[in-house]
Order: sequence, then C-alpha cells, then structure tokens
Amino acid sequence: MTTWIWGVLAFIFINLSLNLQHSAIFERPIESTVVLLFCSSISLFSACAAKKQIFSTSRLCRDDEAALSQGIPASVQSDGSRTTNAARRRLFIILVLLICFRVHLIRGLVNNRQCIAIGNEGFLPLLLAVHDYWYKKRRKAGDQVSPRDPIHETLFERVFHGDLRYVLPAALLSLIYASTTALASSPRSTYICTASNTDKLVVPIAQVLGLLIDAFILTSLSNHLAFGESWGGTSNAYSPVYAAFVLLASAVLVASGGSIAFVTHPREWLWVLAPGSAYWTSLAFWTLSMMIAIPLAIQVAAIYGPLHLTMCLYNSISYASLLSLVQWTAKSPTLVPEVSRVITRLVVLTLSFILYLQALSSKSSSNPSGPRIRFHGRIPLATIAIVLVFFWSWSFLRFPQDTGSRVHPIDSLLSAASVQHDGWLQQASASKTLDEAVKEYIRRYKRQPPPEFDTWHAYAMERSSIVVDDFDNLMNDLQLFWAIKPSEIRRRTREALSDPWNEVAEIRIRSGKAEIGPDVKPTHRWMLDGVIAMMKNYIEKIPDMDLGFNINDEPRIAIPYNDLQSLHKDSSPSQMPKQTPLNKFSNDRAPGWNLSNPSDPTSTPNRPFTDYSFQPTFHTHGSISCLPSSVARGSHLWDVLPLCKSCLAPHSHSTGLFVSNWSLSASPCHQPDLAHLHGFYLSPAAFKPSRVLYPIFSQSKAEGYADIRYPSPWNYMDKAVYAPSDTFKDPAFGEKEDTLFWRGATSEGLSRYGEWKGMARQRLVHLANNASSSTGLPILLPSFPNTSPNARYQPTYTTHSIPPSLLPELGLNVSDIHLVSKIDRCWDADCPTQARELGLSPPSDFQSHWRYKYLIDLDGAGFSGRFIPFLQSRSLPFKVAGVFREWWDGRVTAWKHFVPIDIRLHALHSTLAYFHGNRAVEKRGMRVVEMKGRTEEGQRIAESGREWVGKVMRKEDMEIYFYRLLLEWGRLTDDARDELGFRYEE
Repeated sequence: MTTWIWGVLAFIFINLSLNLQHSAIFERPIESTVVLLFCSSISLFSACAAKKQIFSTSRLCRDDEAALSQGIPASVQSDGSRTTNAARRRLFIILVLLICFRVHLIRGLVNNRQCIAIGNEGFLPLLLAVHDYWYKKRRKAGDQVSPRDPIHETLFERVFHGDLRYVLPAALLSLIYASTTALASSPRSTYICTASNTDKLVVPIAQVLGLLIDAFILTSLSNHLAFGESWGGTSNAYSPVYAAFVLLASAVLVASGGSIAFVTHPREWLWVLAPGSAYWTSLAFWTLSMMIAIPLAIQVAAIYGPLHLTMCLYNSISYASLLSLVQWTAKSPTLVPEVSRVITRLVVLTLSFILYLQALSSKSSSNPSGPRIRFHGRIPLATIAIVLVFFWSWSFLRFPQDTGSRVHPIDSLLSAASVQHDGWLQQASASKTLDEAVKEYIRRYKRQPPPEFDTWHAYAMERSSIVVDDFDNLMNDLQLFWAIKPSEIRRRTREALSDPWNEVAEIRIRSGKAEIGPDVKPTHRWMLDGVIAMMKNYIEKIPDMDLGFNINDEPRIAIPYNDLQSLHKDSSPSQMPKQTPLNKFSNDRAPGWNLSNPSDPTSTPNRPFTDYSFQPTFHTHGSISCLPSSVARGSHLWDVLPLCKSCLAPHSHSTGLFVSNWSLSASPCHQPDLAHLHGFYLSPAAFKPSRVLYPIFSQSKAEGYADIRYPSPWNYMDKAVYAPSDTFKDPAFGEKEDTLFWRGATSEGLSRYGEWKGMARQRLVHLANNASSSTGLPILLPSFPNTSPNARYQPTYTTHSIPPSLLPELGLNVSDIHLVSKIDRCWDADCPTQARELGLSPPSDFQSHWRYKYLIDLDGAGFSGRFIPFLQSRSLPFKVAGVFREWWDGRVTAWKHFVPIDIRLHALHSTLAYFHGNRAVEKRGMRVVEMKGRTEEGQRIAESGREWVGKVMRKEDMEIYFYRLLLEWGRLTDDARDELGFRYEE
C-alpha cells in the first residue's frame, strides 16, 4: 500500500473530525445519511468500472503462505474455505440491517448528545485489537509454546512481539482518545440530560451497542473483501462491488424508513423541506470527502485489516485534537484544561504510536517471515524516554501553567461599568436647552428634528427627563424605513392589518384622537388600551396615522443580510433641505391610510407572514441578518454537550465566565449555539415572521430583527408592579434572606420532541436543583496551587470543576428556584417528563420577591416584564443575557445597575460565590480557601439600580420615548418627509 493513500485518509478524517461540531448535516441525520451512503456506493461502482490501480488485485489474490509472508493481519487471512453464495447473501442482509440500525442509533445519539459517555467511540481500536488476538488464538489452538523460553521472556515476547502486541498500543490509544475527547468537552453545557426517564441509561447502552456493530461491520466486510468470492462465485479476487451494493441497499432502506417518518410528521415538513445554504455546503463537503475516503478505506481494510485502519486514523485524529487544544489553551486558559494535561496526553499518544509501529514490524509466531525493525538491547526505549521527557519539559517551559489570578475578575468589571455609565450619561444628556438639543440632533442623526420637536422637548423637560439626546435605539429601529417611500409604508401597514390571521392589531389616530381598530382579540385588548393611555397627554400633537402592533410576544421582521445592506444603503441620510424646512406635518393625511377596508368581507386578505410556530428558527430567521462569513451563518453547532467556549469569548471577560459586553451578548452572529439555548430559537409557540420590511411595532425584539420597539404596556399598566406593603415588606439589603430566588412558568416555547431540554428557564431550574448530577460545574474560587499550606503562596482565583454534591460544603446551595403550578406549552410525553425532572411548586405572590437578597430574571416567549420592578426593589437583580432587547436597552449598565449572567448559565455559581461568599474546602486535590461575600458591592449595585431606574425608566420616560417615536414615524410616513423638519425660532 502506497504512502499517499494513508496520507489522504488521514487528511480527510482529520478535517472531518475538526469540523464535526459545526457540521450542519447532523441536524438532518437521516437525510444526510441517505445521501452519503448512496454517493459512497456510486463512488465504489465508478472506481470498479474504471479499473484503476487503486483496486488492483495483484496483491490480494494470493494463498495463505504468501499472505502471512507479507504481514497481512490474521483478521483478514483466509482459512482456505470458500464462502457459499447463500452465506454471502446472509451476510449481505445482516450488514444492510445492521447499517440501518446503526443509522437509527446515530440519530438517537445526535438527539441526546448531552447524555453520552464521552469518548466511548474511542475504544473501537481496542475492541478490534482484542478481536485480532482472539482470532489468532483460535487459529493456533493446537500449537505449543516453546519450552526453551523463560517465563519472563515469553511474557515480554507475547506482549510486544506475540499475538498481544497490538493490544497495548490500542489500549493506550483508546484511553488517550477518550480522555482527549473529555478534555475538549469540558466544561459541559447546561443542556439537560434527564434522570427521570431512561436517557441516562439508554444512551450509553446505545453507544456500546453501536461500538459493537461498528466492529462487526468492519471485521466482516474486511474478511469478505480480502479473500471472499465475487458475486459470480467463481473468483477469489477482491471485489468492492459487494461493499457498494451493501451501501446502496442500506441507503434505499434508510430512505424508505425516513419517508414514512416524514409523512407521519407533517409539523416538520416546512423545516425539512427548507434546508439552508450552510446545510448544502456541509453536505457537499462530507459527500465529496466520503466519496474519496470510502474506496481508499476499503482498500486499506481489505489489505491490512480494520485494526490498522482505525489505529492510524484514530492516532491522526487524536494528534489533531490535542494540538488544537494546546492552541486554544494558550489563547484562553481558564475554561480549557491546563497545557500540562494536554502535553501529557501527547506524550502518551506518541508512545502508543511508537509501540504500534514496533508491533507492526515485530517477528511473531503468526508472522515468522515478516519484516521487522530490529532494536538492539534497550537503547531505543531509553532514547524514546529521553525524547519524550525533553518534549514534556519543553512544553512546561513554553506554556504558562498558572491560570489563576489574585484579583477577582468581577472587581475589574465593576470599575469598567462605572466608567462606561459615566460616559453614556454625559453624551445622553449633553444638551440643556432646545437650541442645544436641535444642534445635537443634527450632529447625531444628520437630519433636522421632526415637526413638533419643541413641544416634545418641553414635555420632556417638564417631566425632568435625564435622557434628551440619546435615542439611538429609536432611530436605529426606524432607519431602514427611510429606504421605502411613504406611500409604500402605508400600503404595507394596511396589508399587515388586512387579515386578523396576521395577528397585528390596529390603532387609528385621527384628528388628535386614538381608537382601537376592529378584530382585536379580547385577550390582548389590554395591550392596546395601554398604548392609548401612554399617548393621551400628547395625542393632539400626533398626525393622522394607522399603527400596527404585534400582539404576539415574539418579534416578526427578519431581513436577510443582502436585503438589509441594500436598505441601509438606500436609507442613508440625504442632504438636508436647502430651503427652510416645513415645520408642520402635511394636511389631509387620513386618506393616504384608507387604502382599503379591512372589515370588508369582499376584500381579499393579504398574508405577508409565514407561520413558523413550533419550528427551529435560528437558521431560518435568527441569523439571516449576519454576515455570510459569520460563524452563525457558516456552521451549525449541533453538539450540545460541551460548552461552546468560542461562542462566548467575544462578549465575555478573558476568563470566559462573566459577561463583559452586554450589547454584544445578544448578537447571534458569533453564537451558533444560541439555536439550542432558548425557546424562541428552538420552538416558538406563536411565530409568524416576514422577510420583508413591514412596519410592525413590538414590545421587544431579538438582535437582527427589524421590528420597531416601543415601551411595553405590561409595565406601563402595572401588570407586574413593585408594591411592597406591611404584608410584603422590602427590607434593607443586609436584612434580606441570603437566597437567589425565582418562580416562573415554562413559557419560552412549545416542546414536543424534547426541545425543553435547551430552554433557558428549564435549564436554570435543573441547574439549581439537580444535586445528584455527576457533571462538574465550573466555579471560580480562591484556592492554593496545592493542598499543602505554604506561606510563599497567596490564594489565586482558579476555575474548579465542582460536582453539585459539593455545593453544600462550599455554602453555595442558596438558591430557591422552581417552576410553579403546571407545565405549560408542551405536547405528549414532554409534559409529564418535565414535571418529573424539574418538579413543581405552588405559586407565590409576586410581592414576596422582596424578602430575598438576589432575584434572577429571564426572558420568556418575549421580554420579561419583571425586570423593572426588580430594579425598583432593594434586592440585587441577576439578569440573564437572553435573546430579547427592549426600548430601554443602553439606559442601564450591566455591573453598575444589575448583574449580567450569560445565557449558558455556566457562570451562575461563580457570580453567586462572589456576592455570597464560600466556605473553605480541602478535597479532591484542591484547597479552596474561604471567601467572604462582597455584600457591600452587591448592595451598591442594588441601590444604584434602584436610584437610576427611578430616573430613566419611569412611566414618564416611557411616554417621552413613545412621543418621540410617534413624531419620527409621523415624518417617515409623510409624503413631504424630505422637506419636513423642525425650524427653531428664537
């Protein structure tokens, strides 16, 4: 076998393994497997028809003695008997059925990746090595061991040169591969592996079963291909056509089963039939790779046997994985293993490979005439040991081993937050007079302010508004509409309002009065009542217009990147009017909105939206506004088992634990794992989006969406209100219960096929209450570098993997987090499964929150209406950096007014330990020292947030924001908008 074949195979499988986690084909395992099996079979057929040298049989058509002399492994040597056609057909059927069953197992393992035993697949070389030894022993059952060899020499020869010579390197390789996979998957994500059903038991069993099936398929197919007969039964030549028919039949059978499943699951038709470009790119890459690799792998397995094929490939993959870990560790040392652990595995892997090469060339009873590398004495072993020790020592000197810090990262984040807030406040309220406000407006937005800007400014000043200049959120939401003509904006508004199915409710403003349009659902009328109440003090200043309000929690408008760029280009501010701007909205605006009567039964309804409820939405809508070259667009991160460290790095502190950029944490473009971390992306309950820019007013939106945000009536109408009383007091921060508290419902999305396991609320409850889990939690704690006290050392803050059972000893089991009443938004078995796994608690009065020191807030199907009341209290709010952003985004500062928590929840206990403190623990090779809680810092944040929310997020601030929004919208929808502008007169 020429060297280039080994090189090509190693290159292909290394690339496939390194791109495995980001490959989109695993999101559709059945469809992808059918394509791969079919194309691989076509590749084999084509190679056979071409009669290339790759399938030359000159080295394979030989008798047993010739085979032994060339060192062909016993696992593929003929026993001299010819296989009958009936036996080959039976093997054919068995192989096809086993491959189909293996595909079914792969699909189940992909869907339950969070429950697998890490590195299980790495034991395939060891299994094949044991089979190789067993096969040889069976063939030599009647042979006698030479009595002249001493016992110790017999043992040495047996392990290093005899039938056992492959077992030791295979065992070392399997262990290194498994441990390397465990290192790469550490720390684990908070994705839920259920303990209340059979997942934790069944998934590892399925892994073992799949491993046995792989070994059987490889050995059976290799034995048949090496010395089996052709389909005609007359030739003893090698025939890959047999393997090609096995793969083709498997593809047909899998496709048949998949078609049945497709027909019986109409809910998934839209998703299955609309794969994105990333899927096709990934499928093409895998298909091309497998079409090249399968013929080469079959050739290698037929000549050398499956053991040697897997040994070389697993060695190559292990080396690539370890070297990539070394590179990543040097960049971000906290959430990855120490370099010393990686280098140690590299050394052992190298030793394993050297032993394997020696085993290949060793003289044995089964290969008495084969070539071998002759080692003189024990000098080579000593030389190898010296080289490995030198390499190991060099690695310790080359890479830093101390990953701890003597300063807690949150200390620096608190300081940075104060500077950030002061800078924001200075630019947000720079102007003090109307004249200054006009000039600042023109400087910021390159346009004249809209008409009635002076009345808005007076309204804001009368209500002591701190924020006068910074309305960037508002202007950014409206910017794209400058690319659309006013008449088209009005037409699209009417189109969205034309059919109640669109779930867009209407408010009409005519002659200084507002009224609710027809066909409003009674359950949502309160929302529109709140909108009208918010504008009642200035409604007479608002021009005639129709407004379309999204009555669902989820946002609606997702614009693809190319369309978005075109809109941005066309909406750039044009040169301001050379003449004096018109300081008044156009007269007779009402007829421009009355394009049709939506209540007219004879009119044809328009449905510009598509129902994507209960479907995965991240790749179809959530990430389409990102650059095509972004991670979110270019890859699909299907592997939910490991924490995606590259996903959180751009918006996190260098430790990888704490959010350092609140705004960036909402962007999906660098976070492909968001597809599995929130119900909105997993399976929204009511999602009717459009990829065309329609004017839809929403209470919140995800990053990348083009909805127009407005202050939520939920807060304005006091649906969740801060109202302490004698019954429910809000004591001082130091007098509160030292507990992290949350109560809520499963409202993020609808779950039928296990989607709930990734939803943020369910993950939070599971993380807080799953004390029996063996999965370590990454917690930053002060500790000594070793277990022995030493005066020379000071404790450093180091990330430890802490099992949940150790939290009570550390004093960190201080959470009271539960779901209430019943499981909502679920189908079939997912309802009782969630109830068993997560548990339920009776509901509590909302005002009872104030007794607890720490309150955590999460988004639901949309924004969370609790955050403002939490800020108003004397408690310290923990805010999970979820998906949605509201009108106030930017007004409050993370680490200054609230404590941010990454949506992956991996830093929750580290954050809690900082404010609450931890007890000293000396166990399991670590010596954690006591850390007093930063109560003063926590109280300072709580009081700062309480004071600030009373200045910039009042009901008056909501009115001011909405007033400004309606004036801007009035200009945008005016046919004379390019001539409109506020004219300041002294």
